[in-house]
Amino acid sequence: MSLEELWNEALKGTEIVRLPIKRLLTFGSTRFDYIFLSPSLVNQGDTAVRKGKLDVDRPTLFLPKDAPTFEGFDSDTGGGIKSEQLTSFFYARGVRFPSLQYRNEPYELDVFEGSLAKAEKAFNDEIRRKENLSTGIVIGSDVSWQFSVLLLACHMIDTHIDSDLKALMARIKKKG
Repeated sequence: MSLEELWNEALKGTEIVRLPIKRLLTFGSTRFDYIFLSPSLVNQGDTAVRKGKLDVDRPTLFLPKDAPTFEGFDSDTGGGIKSEQLTSFFYARGVRFPSLQYRNEPYELDVFEGSLAKAEKAFNDEIRRKENLSTGIVIGSDVSWQFSVLLLACHMIDTHIDSDLKALMARIKKKG
């Protein structure tokens, strides 16, 4: 699949099930965990589970002078997405990320023996039981999971835009 097809698939098929309660810091770096769930491409009726951490450095409401950078988003199947292609891909489509750098650290790929709905419930229950505030859950297509993880970060930024604007205005008033 081309990057364009993968992006469109992620836009249509990504479901943010649970946002991390943890906010992205307006003037610093934030790290949060994610669990990405998708129907298994190998075992019919099972669920592929990808776990990772995403660092978002200095999220701001304004574009930095330099283009954002993406690390750790390469396709693990040998084709498809290459991290170094993402900046130019988004730039050519007018998509702007309000952050300097996204670093993805996938650390686990596993199979949940059961349906997507059962996996979603099991991971939601586990997060609640552990009172884990820093983990989000995303559902999407396994071939475009990297874009789905980026969409989770964008949704987090969008959710807190009002309070981020207030923090930015307070900082400007304090300086001036």
